[in-house]
Amino acid sequence: MLAVAREMGTPYIWQAHAAAARELGVRGDIVDNLRGKKPLTDLTPEQRVAVDFTRELLRERKVSRATFGRAAASFGQRGTMTLVTLVASYANLAYFMNAYELEAPARAGEPPLPV
Repeated sequence: MLAVAREMGTPYIWQAHAAAARELGVRGDIVDNLRGKKPLTDLTPEQRVAVDFTRELLRERKVSRATFGRAAASFGQRGTMTLVTLVASYANLAYFMNAYELEAPARAGEPPLPV
């Protein structure tokens, strides 16, 4: 969700999920580096696959066979389908939120997404 929010430039989705990601155990540097479009380091293999897949799908509107293969090896066919579904669903929401310029919900202590 955070990778979609960052790629789509959608503050609403970012603010709705960044603090929750931290609470669920996503390292703060990962969240901060996603926000700032900085390199992501020390990701687990599954995190790297998910972020790379999401970025490639949103930037290229498709994924290469190699990227798809890495996702399928990490998550299985069903998990890869779920990943595509989540990325597409949040991208769809992002288009609406961006079109209507919805204001992001305020979250104490969570810096806003620069757009």
